[in-house]
Amino acid sequence: MFIRRHYIAFFILVFVISGLGVWHQSALEKTNFISEIVGTLSQNSNKKIYTAGFTKNNVIPHLFKKDKTDILWIGGNMQINLDGIEKFGTILTSNPLLQYLLKKENIGSYFVPEGYIKEKIIPIKFGKEVIVLGKPPFIENILRTKEISYKQYQWEEVIDHPELVSEAGAIIAEDIMEKSKYFGIPQIIFNASVSGIPILTQWKGEDLYSIFYIFNNNINFYMFEKDALEMIEKILSNDKEIIKRAQKNKEFVNKYFEKQAVIKQISHILFTKENYAYPISDNSMTINISSKVGHYGAGDYWIADDIAHSFDNVDITFRNSVYLFPADIYLRLRGWPSSFDDKKLGNFNILYQLYIGRDIPSEKDFYNDLITSMRVNDIFLSASKKVAEKMQQLGYKSYYLPQFTNINKFYSDYDERLKSEVLFVGNFHFDRTGIVWAIQNNLPITIYGDKYPEGVAKEKYIDNRILRKYYSSAKIVLNDTMPKMRYLGFVSNRIFDATACGTLVISDYMPEIEEIYGNSVPMYKTKEEQKELIKYYLEHEEERVALAKKAQEITIKFFTSDVIVAKLKEIIKTHYPKK
Repeated sequence: MFIRRHYIAFFILVFVISGLGVWHQSALEKTNFISEIVGTLSQNSNKKIYTAGFTKNNVIPHLFKKDKTDILWIGGNMQINLDGIEKFGTILTSNPLLQYLLKKENIGSYFVPEGYIKEKIIPIKFGKEVIVLGKPPFIENILRTKEISYKQYQWEEVIDHPELVSEAGAIIAEDIMEKSKYFGIPQIIFNASVSGIPILTQWKGEDLYSIFYIFNNNINFYMFEKDALEMIEKILSNDKEIIKRAQKNKEFVNKYFEKQAVIKQISHILFTKENYAYPISDNSMTINISSKVGHYGAGDYWIADDIAHSFDNVDITFRNSVYLFPADIYLRLRGWPSSFDDKKLGNFNILYQLYIGRDIPSEKDFYNDLITSMRVNDIFLSASKKVAEKMQQLGYKSYYLPQFTNINKFYSDYDERLKSEVLFVGNFHFDRTGIVWAIQNNLPITIYGDKYPEGVAKEKYIDNRILRKYYSSAKIVLNDTMPKMRYLGFVSNRIFDATACGTLVISDYMPEIEEIYGNSVPMYKTKEEQKELIKYYLEHEEERVALAKKAQEITIKFFTSDVIVAKLKEIIKTHYPKK
């Protein structure tokens, strides 16, 4: 069958898998969980429920004929043979990747997680010792260098004996899925989650998936060694954000993964052919962004995080979130209007267009996509005054709401070790004309970012939480804007962040920047003008400092998260009086 070959090929392409490995929890625990649920459901229904892929059995039960009343529940075995799947009336899957593949083949299915039995949970006492599971990148080296006490277990040990971990200050885990060929959550992770223990794992990148992504923003991710160290230090210092995230994870796991919750979900699907919709809480808010779970390198995430801190009861969800958390207010942050916005997920829905994340075929395509997205949104916000006004002309409730900075995170914080003459931080994922010019002009530029030719960038990534140190330690921060952003009037938040640090920004020319900052952000139109401006302000410190101070004052007065969120709240109040 084609889908079987397609499915296996998909996993060979996407996952780095070696050896037979281990399963997500012991066979006994898995059998108990599945049999208890199936047994309970069978008592209340005359429908037959078949299971496959919960153990090393990777063959779907054979049916002699198609029966719309027969139900198939597929576990996380990534080597499942899908022959015969079309004979079942209802398909449940505990693997969101399989659900995605089935959808591409026009086969409907419902996501139902593998969960846990409350009585089987082994509580973990909060302590000081770090527990390392497997060999997560960089972690052992960091812990040894910093002389941090830790215990390390191989996944095989704790899969069968989760009681080995009775006390922990944090769980730092390698992604088990790469070794196990199984998309499932180990019992030890349920134990830690229900006990409120912080969990840290590595973000796998845009093209890979992890079982930990299912936890959404409720666990902690790192990308490189530097931010892994920072996350560990925050965890061990009982950082309030880490504690808050662990508490939310505890609530999340109890709500969606406990046996009774799974039974409720399946029962609802069987009788209504729809996933169970949890009641929307009053005063709840979900901020959805178009990057992927755990991608702290994405600017979208930090903008969402800044907004979230100004509201109560907020969840942040991502493009690949399994759980999207419908809420009273549903705010979509977008760098490009997205076709995956196909239904209303809140009582009041907002589309906030922050920037243009990639090049677009034409201005007409851009607005057509916006119009399509507005079918599931009640109001439109744009960081471009030009785009906001155009949407008003098209008859939509539309407002200009510029990008902003968080002055609790971006402020003057000089570090001698990070000093530079001219600094640029950003990826080389489109025509960075200004950066190419700076290199051709032999300017003393220091570059941080990904996708540059070998040797151009000093490092690939700077964590947003310490970016201020780099901006504050530069004499000049160079801004370079994507052509379509320039054309449509979107001002990069790089300008707001860098000026908040008291550093002079020199930018490619945009009338929108000139309208905001006047002459306090010098701008160039040509390669020669760029060279002259940068050379002049490097040589004239007094003028450079004066302009930087003037721009900083403008940013702090008009473009902070507090100022912009206050405007957002007023807009919501106008159109959604309940709030």
